[in-house]
Amino acid sequence: MTALQERVQAGVVFLDKNYPNWRERVQPSLLWMGNYDQCILGQLAFGPYATYEELLAHYKLTREQCVEMGFDIELPNSGHRAEFKELDYQALTNAWLKILEG
Repeated sequence: MTALQERVQAGVVFLDKNYPNWRERVQPSLLWMGNYDQCILGQLAFGPYATYEELLAHYKLTREQCVEMGFDIELPNSGHRAEFKELDYQALTNAWLKILEG
């Protein structure tokens, strides 16, 4: 299992524990982890929480925790170009899609 897959699996464990039936609420065709409205948490935020930020606040999730659970990418130090960030979000999206398909 890759580091990315391990992070996403940690996110699955979190969601299974804290957000029953989360898989039924996520629309894979809309999933894009680089957008707060289309990412896993963003799609779930429109249930009991009005916004992505409210969902994070409710569960007291920090950005670091979001990265550790595969909900966001690591942002490297300066010099990170936009196309690499895009590739990171694509890889993260693909990892979540595999979970949703599986």
